[in-house]
Amino acid sequence: MRIITLKDIESGEEIKVQEIDDSKDTQSIDGYITRVIKTKWIYLDGGADVPHNFHEDLRNANLKSPIGNGHIVVDIQYVS
Repeated sequence: MRIITLKDIESGEEIKVQEIDDSKDTQSIDGYITRVIKTKWIYLDGGADVPHNFHEDLRNANLKSPIGNGHIVVDIQYVS
């Protein structure tokens, strides 16, 4: 999982978002458990969900890559 620091291009304000595990386990009638592996992104300040349309950009983020039209990636931290 990662924590990405984004910088607003106009204001210079920095925002941190975190990738979290949102996987689901379901048990079938015959007893087998299926795990659907999924992640989502939340704002570290307050824990609100990041809008879904930014998830793809965040998943593929590299330093200095744009996220949407108003932010760039300034730091990526890997956390467990």
